[in-house]
Amino acid sequence: MPIVVANKLFGVICIYVREGHKRDVADEEVLTSFADIIANVLSFAK
Repeated sequence: MPIVVANKLFGVICIYVREGHKRDVADEEVLTSFADIIANVLSFAK
């Protein structure tokens, strides 16, 4: 999941899961929320 600050790639969240795990919409929403929160924190930290 990319972490984007001011339209620039700042980093990536890498999540490891058990073999056979199937990602669903809820997983995507949680990861997107984490990435957005981290991006906001980083933008204020500059």
